[in-house]
Order: sequence, then C-alpha cells, then structure tokens
Amino acid sequence: MTAELRWVLAEDVAVAEDAGYTYLAALPDGPIVVLDTVAGVILQIALDVPADKVTAEVAAAYGKVPTEVDAAVSECLSGLERARLLRRVGARG
Repeated sequence: MTAELRWVLAEDVAVAEDAGYTYLAALPDGPIVVLDTVAGVILQIALDVPADKVTAEVAAAYGKVPTEVDAAVSECLSGLERARLLRRVGARG
C-alpha cells in the first residue's frame, strides 16, 4: 500500500460560494480570503482528486495542457497552504 497525498481544508475553515466567488475563512476570526472563479475551480479540483492529478484536471477543465497551468495551480495552492487554509495529507490507498 502506498500513501497518496491529497489536499484538504485545514481544520476550522469554512467555505462559501456566491456569484462565481469562493470565500474561505479560518473560524472564528478569519481573515476571509476571496477566490475568483478560476481559483475556486482549482480549489474544488484540489479537494476532489489526488494532489498529483490536480494540474492535469485543471488543464483539462480549461482545455489547456498541464504545462500551461502548472505555475498558476502551484501558486494558488501554495498560497492557500501558506495562509493555513489548505493542507496536504497522506491517505492510504
């Protein structure tokens, strides 16, 4: 069995979506982070697939090749991780 890395919301993070924006907040004190539509799609894909598949899935969602979106995906996820809103965990698979 191998460990598979996945992205998950950090503990006590709330998510809300409205009018094409995704709002993330560490509860109870925030701050609130607002993601535009593209960053919201990156987040949703990151929460749905193994970490090593995120870039390919985002690329497919926008009809691009992975190398065209890799830097943007990496920066988005790294920024959310630095803000302590998202973290990577290993899952047994």
